[in-house]
Amino acid sequence: MKKGIQTQHKIKAPITDIWDLIKTGEKWEDWLPILAGSKVVGNTRTCDVPTPDGNKDIFEEIFLVSDLEKTFVYQIHKQHSFPATDIVGYIKLEENGNSTTMYWSVEMNVASDEIFTELKGQIEHIYAEGASKLEELATTAA
Repeated sequence: MKKGIQTQHKIKAPITDIWDLIKTGEKWEDWLPILAGSKVVGNTRTCDVPTPDGNKDIFEEIFLVSDLEKTFVYQIHKQHSFPATDIVGYIKLEENGNSTTMYWSVEMNVASDEIFTELKGQIEHIYAEGASKLEELATTAA
């Protein structure tokens, strides 16, 4: 069944500073705690996720990077972290004075409502940690 999660995070940093950290798809491990490393070649990104058995790769396709709309869209083709398939993530930034609102959402197929409920909490936590780290990096760099 297709399910979605939508999150919203206020980041106390200018939109250009946040966008610069997101738009290439590279070095997301600097601000997204679930990642140990990442590499982008063309529109394909490979991310390393630490597990008890060693790092596992996530393979993604970057669909859209819009500097004008400050939007980043990606599809995860292969991953071992969550019991979900057909995962598409969307990040959209909006400027609010000296702050940025980050809308981060994901759509995915899951086998049951129970699995989705468990995943929802985990993903919301990961996204909140990522937004917090983006704010920390952007304000440190300023």
